[in-house]
Amino acid sequence: MTAPRPAKQVAKALRTKGMIFSKTHHQMFAKKVNGILVKTRISNGTSQLTGWHVEQMAKQCGLHVAEFLELVDCTLSEDGWNVLVQQRFVNGKDARNWK
Repeated sequence: MTAPRPAKQVAKALRTKGMIFSKTHHQMFAKKVNGILVKTRISNGTSQLTGWHVEQMAKQCGLHVAEFLELVDCTLSEDGWNVLVQQRFVNGKDARNWK
C-alpha cells in the first residue's frame, strides 16, 4: 500500500509540473500535452492523500504510482512526464490496460 502524502505537497508539485489550478467543488488540476487533456483533483479540505487517492491520481495523470511519486518528489521532470503521456494516451484516453 502506498503511504499517505500531504495534499499541499502534491498540489504544489502538480502546479510546478505545468498543471493549471482551479478551485471549484474540488481543487482541479489540468494541463494539455500536445492536445491530450490530463486532469485530476483533490477534494477541498483534504490534508492527507491516502494510498488510494495517490493511486487514483496517478492513473488520471497517466502514470504508475511509483512514477507519480517521482513526479511529486521532483525526480520525474515535466518533460519526462509529457513524454510518458504522449506514449500512453491514444485519442485522448489512457491506452494502458488497468485491469
